[in-house]
Amino acid sequence: MTSRTWDYIAGTCIVVALAFVLAVAGPLLGIDWRRALLPLGLILFLAVGVPLLLRGLAVLLSQLRQTTAGGNQPDSRLMFARSKRAARILAVAVGLVFLLEIVLGMIVGAPTVASKAAVSNVAGEPSRTVSIFFVGNSFTYVNDMPGMLLQVASSDASNKVRLEVRSLTRGGATLNYLFHNIRPSNVLTQQHWDYVVLQEQSEWTGSQERITETYSAVNQWNQAVRQIGAKPVLYETWADKAGSPTYTDKDSYFFRQSSDRVQENIDAQSSALAGHFDMSLVPAGRYWAYAEKQSKAPELFAADYHHPSVAGSFLTALIFYRFFTGNAPTRVTYRPPELTPDQAQFLIDVACLQIGARSAGAADGPGSPLAYSADKRGSHCLP
Repeated sequence: MTSRTWDYIAGTCIVVALAFVLAVAGPLLGIDWRRALLPLGLILFLAVGVPLLLRGLAVLLSQLRQTTAGGNQPDSRLMFARSKRAARILAVAVGLVFLLEIVLGMIVGAPTVASKAAVSNVAGEPSRTVSIFFVGNSFTYVNDMPGMLLQVASSDASNKVRLEVRSLTRGGATLNYLFHNIRPSNVLTQQHWDYVVLQEQSEWTGSQERITETYSAVNQWNQAVRQIGAKPVLYETWADKAGSPTYTDKDSYFFRQSSDRVQENIDAQSSALAGHFDMSLVPAGRYWAYAEKQSKAPELFAADYHHPSVAGSFLTALIFYRFFTGNAPTRVTYRPPELTPDQAQFLIDVACLQIGARSAGAADGPGSPLAYSADKRGSHCLP
């Protein structure tokens, strides 16, 4: 093959390699694949498209000159050699900048991402509108769980509660970090919010020092949220799946512990934290723990045994839907394309269980306790 062919192959390989890195790291860093299409397309165009266009133009001009001047004119393809070289260099430069962005994201964490407020659809006039502000990290933004919540709410034809959702997240961030770096007073006062969902970094129960830090941070968030007339809601997360490096790493808080034991501690500490500040608790981790033990459960975890898969985010969205509307998700028709109908139905059934939650939308008023019940009747929600 000629050197030119190798150049085209190299340019294509750069794009493929970057796309692969993005596919692996992007979900964990909050990088939207649609935002990545621009740099990837630019690289492919500069590395492959521009040289091909210049080559064709040079051949065309050379043929025209040879036809009109008896073939004595120099080959015009030489005129474009520097332009093609410059295009390839620029393609490499764009690729390196984009790769550097990904690497820096891995090192320092994903940037703080503030989503715009979005609203669910309701058939006819809504009975009420519930505005929700999510604050957290990758357990919230991976697979766009808040956006999935809106999809779930919009797909239930019987739902009359309109949800308005916005989120502010940063990869790996604690509530303490977010409080001192995003100025919540500025963010929360941009519009009225009914609820502010607080999602703490998943290792907060690992030591007494971390627990103390979380209590301090939640105390600050609690005061800021209540000052604007909103209600704080604690988002209980899940323990890493069995087999995660967190249970074998000597430097981990959870070294030599089991997934079940870590989840039990998360449950107990989350209940205590919510009770201390008199806030509602959405026990997503307990639903995960229940679902994981069922033989028909789809994989709730991503490949790292830590972040949610699409199925995990869908289950969490269903739990929040029930919490904020008081509706059992029996008539939800939205299904992520990555899930089969049976998998989606299984997760809907799990979300119908009542596992120690305090619902913001139950018939007897906000904050009503829901008793635990391990319903095993199959594809029917509890009454």
